[in-house]
Amino acid sequence: MTIGSNFTLPCGVTLKNRLCKAAMTEGIADSNNFATQRHINLYKKWSSGGAAILLSGNVQVDRRYLEGPGNVAIEKDSYLNQIDMLKKWAEAGTKNNTQFWMQISHAGRQTPGAINPNPISPSSVQLIIPTANYGVPVPMTVDDIEDVIERFIFVAKIAKESGFTGIQLHSAHGYLLSQFLSPDINLRDDEWGGSIENRSRLMLRIIEGCRAALGDDFPIAVKLNSADFQKGLTEKVDGYLTYVVEEWMKENELAIERGIRSELVEDFMSGLKTLFSEHYIDIPEEKVDMVDDLFTKVDDLETSLDEEINRGVELQKELAEFQKSDVLKSTTNDLADTDSEKIAKLAEGIEYENAEQYTEKLAVLKESYFPKTKSTTSEISETDENLQVSEEQSPVK
Repeated sequence: MTIGSNFTLPCGVTLKNRLCKAAMTEGIADSNNFATQRHINLYKKWSSGGAAILLSGNVQVDRRYLEGPGNVAIEKDSYLNQIDMLKKWAEAGTKNNTQFWMQISHAGRQTPGAINPNPISPSSVQLIIPTANYGVPVPMTVDDIEDVIERFIFVAKIAKESGFTGIQLHSAHGYLLSQFLSPDINLRDDEWGGSIENRSRLMLRIIEGCRAALGDDFPIAVKLNSADFQKGLTEKVDGYLTYVVEEWMKENELAIERGIRSELVEDFMSGLKTLFSEHYIDIPEEKVDMVDDLFTKVDDLETSLDEEINRGVELQKELAEFQKSDVLKSTTNDLADTDSEKIAKLAEGIEYENAEQYTEKLAVLKESYFPKTKSTTSEISETDENLQVSEEQSPVK
């Protein structure tokens, strides 16, 4: 058995090998969130790449709650306006005996605020990411939940009708089905929250409905994260926080001894929050306070740190001037004193960003006025008058 060996799924579909192109949001739908010719062109190329399965980007079941403005969305009242394009898309993706599965999704609270400032979610737990804007979600009613189930099943049926050979239900990466599974986001106390049986009820209802609508021989896949909801998540977050804090303190030992300025702590915490938010983990405020406390020092020590920093800046300037002088001396040591002085004067107009760049430009300047060899007799007869070039005429800027 190799990666090129075929593989038969429980539903009876045989894959030509064990390669699968994972779903990637395409962002190329039109302003109505319909599939376009660009989808056809893209998947025609991918279907010639040799993978057994191509997964589409996340096709949305509700245009009000998109993952991004370029998503394809399929809804009952408008799907007929794009059904022909969906069929062409499926045809392109299934060439060369390729399985083409539609990934079906609902963004839930992860709908960008610019698209919908009041997204829906199992509970009103807002997604906080420093570099993005998400609204406070509205807790879903039972009618909202039933509507979502119906929408997923409807889109699955359209996928099969259009010629897609399977579907993948997106229940990962923080989207709606994932939100219901998460005990940190799903705080409901009804039949849709609480126990793992209740939190998974939405996903299972959708799977059951899709299977009934699509038949036993149609592939249905579910995308799940591997570690989002494992037991002991809080303890793992605590442990990782402690590790990160300790490592940060080692790297900033001098600053800690002298007294840490508040902005330094704020920068650290901002970076830490961003790190965790990228994995859809919110750092509880009490943990933020705990970390802040580790770095709190008396205010009267801040001045000494500022003085040390300022002194360091001055030392860097002095060192840069010393290095500049040393480079100038080594570059002109083979010239007469008057010529060296001339080069030094012209070198004052050199613009540079680092020592290496200064050295290169200085060498060019020297060679421009004092070349090592002359190619013609006329060049050898040049007088000193030719060398009287002003700083403004220097060829090195």
